[in-house]
Amino acid sequence: MINIANPYETPRCSSDSLIISTTLKSSELTFCNSKPKSDYNAINKSRLSLNRLAERMTLGTPPTQAYGEPWYWDNRYAHESAPFDWYQKYPALAPLVHLYVPHRHQRILVVGCGNSVFSEDMVNDGYEDVVNVDISSVVIEAMQTKYSNRQQLKYIKMDVRDMSPFQAGSFDAVIDKGTLDSILCGNNSRQNATQMLEEVWS
Repeated sequence: MINIANPYETPRCSSDSLIISTTLKSSELTFCNSKPKSDYNAINKSRLSLNRLAERMTLGTPPTQAYGEPWYWDNRYAHESAPFDWYQKYPALAPLVHLYVPHRHQRILVVGCGNSVFSEDMVNDGYEDVVNVDISSVVIEAMQTKYSNRQQLKYIKMDVRDMSPFQAGSFDAVIDKGTLDSILCGNNSRQNATQMLEEVWS
């Protein structure tokens, strides 16, 4: 697998690992396979396409909610503690997860976890190591308390634009279920979206 920013670096998810994205109100499955250095131009073209996509998505009417701002999520989770799943719930996506993450011992990273029960459902389905990150300290503290007795679930406050605490190749799969959408609703969305994807792949 290749780092979008630098194809000669080792990505944060391991070779032949998987990034599952259900952002943009669709389900996208993308393998992170190893590529030769000759694919440098192709990677640059892919990054350019990403920038153009982000630019198109940020044109037009401003968003009605500040989904791209950290303060919005702290405020929301402080007042809404009930679990909420964006788009698809785990039962609907389980067949795809089983297909591309077949081994229950594989280490999985869920970015922008919020207070979703998606990760809990994965553990109930047999997955043994699910790491969850979110930019909101409010929701992370709540989830750490809620799942303090579930060793398979870990919750860490982290900005997806800077995941340097994780070493390259730390995870077998990365799941995003709405975080990229939220970032594209905020200020400097093109830059922030690119940073997020570079971090996931670095």
